[in-house]
Amino acid sequence: MTQDKVKHRVFLSYSSEQKDAARKIHRELKQAGVDVWFDEEQLVPGLKWDTVISNALDKSSTILLLVGPHGVGQWQNLEIRSALERAVSDSRFNIIPVLMPNAQVDDFPPALRAYQAIDLRDERDHTIQFQRLAASLTANPDTGDHADDEEIGDRLREGGDLSASLPYYKKVLSVSQAKFGDAHPNIARIKRKIGSVRLDMGDLDSAESDFNAALTIDEESYGNQHQTIAANLNNLARVYEYRGEYDRAKVTLEHSLYITRSTLGDATLETATALNNLASVVRNMGDLATAQRYLEEALSITTAIVGESHPDVATRLSNLGGVYHDLGDYETARKYLERALTITKNVYGDEHPIVAARLHNLGTVLSDLGEFEEARKCLEQALHISEAVLGDQHPDVAITLNNLATIYRTEGNYQGALKLYERALRVFEATTGPDHPWTKNARANLNSAKKAAK
Repeated sequence: MTQDKVKHRVFLSYSSEQKDAARKIHRELKQAGVDVWFDEEQLVPGLKWDTVISNALDKSSTILLLVGPHGVGQWQNLEIRSALERAVSDSRFNIIPVLMPNAQVDDFPPALRAYQAIDLRDERDHTIQFQRLAASLTANPDTGDHADDEEIGDRLREGGDLSASLPYYKKVLSVSQAKFGDAHPNIARIKRKIGSVRLDMGDLDSAESDFNAALTIDEESYGNQHQTIAANLNNLARVYEYRGEYDRAKVTLEHSLYITRSTLGDATLETATALNNLASVVRNMGDLATAQRYLEEALSITTAIVGESHPDVATRLSNLGGVYHDLGDYETARKYLERALTITKNVYGDEHPIVAARLHNLGTVLSDLGEFEEARKCLEQALHISEAVLGDQHPDVAITLNNLATIYRTEGNYQGALKLYERALRVFEATTGPDHPWTKNARANLNSAKKAAK
């Protein structure tokens, strides 16, 4: 059998003691869109099962080997032997060991220890680790072949697993530079993705460097009035906004919006996104009426194009909720934010960083409505998600810590509030600098809480 006849299919190998776990993984992988060969589903009475299994393994591109606390089973050993033989002759064949709860690396057959394993031993990390597993098994939707590194990086990033996506993008960048040199549009595309990941991880200086590199390459390739230039300017403006350089961000986004309207027209998703981003900056500058106008236009355009259940609609609703919150109309803000949270959970599930952002925003409004217990629950859940996905040194984590501390203080938990304020200030100073408005606000909150606790 030649390699080009092999379909991207995952062969699930497990011992009898791991049958329940195998059923769960099979179900979750199918839900994630992965084509899985699972014996319980495929074997039927009257067939010679060893022949069927051998043929299934031959027609798969990946074997997933579940290893429990008692190592591998008797029949699993045969599958492993076949897989190792296959890997010698087929460089595209993937072997992925999976450490199940209570398993140890020593439980691996020696020949498997050279292969990078997925660790599912800690149930607390199951969601993140499984997302990484599913991403590594992604198929190209057009060809059905195993996805390349860029597609895997995209899947991880979309799932909120930023730190895991970065090595895939860096590998693509290295390969592309060797193939195309340093000034090719493909390099700019990957630089933008790497920059976006770094920005979302709070590494502003590296993100700015990546975005500027992409802008320089694209200006050489497309000129100054291309939509790709608008996208680069939009990315740079996000860095400026994070730093509190609102005037610079506003000018950059106005230029981006002008290019987008000129090249694509007024009623496009790109225009709606540019309006949304510009609204964020003018809101931070205190111009709430203009922010509201931009967001309502963006929401109208977006809904007309993609309907009412799209994540972009949730973004517009959430930002409008923020404006109404700033205007003091807390009930209207709550309605927008609850709609945004519902859409976002339906799209991404419950453990995504965007869900954390929605919970944070809703919790802040609930606090201002005096519903402190519900507000605290929202913010604690947001903090849990953000720390798990972004790490504990991200600006978004610090923002949640700061607001959660305020609720603790309102409830009379001064010591708990002080600890959270101190953590928030440390993160802000490390990521956004001592003079950023967020840092100054956190410092003022901490000093106020210290006086109140005396």
